[in-house]
Amino acid sequence: MSNLVFENFEKKSNLNFQKASILIGNELGAVRESMGQFSRDIRKIIDSNKDYLKKNKVLGLIGKNLEEIKDYRSLGGKINENLKTLDRDIGVVKKDIDNIHVEIDNIKKSESHINNLKNISDFDELKIKYDKLLYSLKEMIDFKGLSNFFHINKNDMEILNKFKSNFKDNYSQDSDKFISLLNESKLMNLDIKKIIIGIEDINEEIGNIHVGSDETDELVLKINRENIRIGDYEVQIAKDNKKLIKIQESIVEVEKNIVESLKEISVEVLV
Repeated sequence: MSNLVFENFEKKSNLNFQKASILIGNELGAVRESMGQFSRDIRKIIDSNKDYLKKNKVLGLIGKNLEEIKDYRSLGGKINENLKTLDRDIGVVKKDIDNIHVEIDNIKKSESHINNLKNISDFDELKIKYDKLLYSLKEMIDFKGLSNFFHINKNDMEILNKFKSNFKDNYSQDSDKFISLLNESKLMNLDIKKIIIGIEDINEEIGNIHVGSDETDELVLKINRENIRIGDYEVQIAKDNKKLIKIQESIVEVEKNIVESLKEISVEVLV
């Protein structure tokens, strides 16, 4: 009895499975057909709207190109503003330089400046005379005779050798010591005395001359510094102008791309 029940159940199950398979197969087939039809419909729509889609794509690219041009022009505008600022700054510096030149001219006309220039000239002339007399004195000195006289005295020989190697500087610093060596060695004569007196007189004159600083020196340095500033500004201007040229070249290139894109959709551009 139980076997019969199971046999009936199996028959019914197989029948139901076959029916389900048929139904699912039909559904799957319908889905495939539906998808195929959908794809064909999409292709028809794309084909029928091909020109529109192409134009839409081209217009999208052109939109991006126009944004590029906008950005380039914005950057160029900022650079132009910076160039105007640099130009104004140069004008201000040049005006300052002109004012400094006027100040220098006024100083040069002042009595104190004129007197100081005279003192400088007198000082320079006396220094030349002083150096010439020192040279003459050195030529008149018998260093060999002095060495023979002091060769047994180590300290005096060291002093003598110092004067012999650099007479001008050492005589200016310690003339009394050298004169003492001359007197002690009995090598001092009338001609040497005259030159020594002449050197002392000139040295006294030099000491009586007051040479002040030239007030125009600092102003000249200021002009030099201002000219350096102008040079820096001009370098920046040159750099900015190069940037503007590159920006303009980039704009022209993008505009060419726009024209070529418009030709693709049969739009003629009048230049």
